[in-house]
Amino acid sequence: MRRLEIYSCYIFLALLSCNNIPDCDDPNSLDLVIQFLDSTSAPLDQNISQIRELDNDFVFFENDTLSLITLEINPTDTTTGYVFEGDGISDTLIVNYRQNQMLKSETCGPIIRISQLTIEKQTFADTLIVLNDELLTNQINIEIIR
Repeated sequence: MRRLEIYSCYIFLALLSCNNIPDCDDPNSLDLVIQFLDSTSAPLDQNISQIRELDNDFVFFENDTLSLITLEINPTDTTTGYVFEGDGISDTLIVNYRQNQMLKSETCGPIIRISQLTIEKQTFADTLIVLNDELLTNQINIEIIR
């Protein structure tokens, strides 16, 4: 009987030590999520001929109809600009943000947290609202109300 208790204790300790695997899930994102809405707050599809990064010719979308747009930001900078082209109109959006790099654990490695998102400049004839100033997974950051 005593051996059974000792073996049970060893098994329990062995199982407990297997639970040292860190959780590497990261809710932070490097994606800026923009949603177009009409005046009643309903999603509004936009005819996009092209969305590209301002400082280079990297194209995110081309010839598409979207109401929700996900754009990558530059994690090594604190400013990223975009050019939206469609229906004969070209608009610019430049956003500022703060980036923090943190070490979550040695196993998971570093994570980048983007926060304090602000609109530096925009040429849209619409209302732009920053909903969430931190870039997190599955979260809308900017609404453009037409």
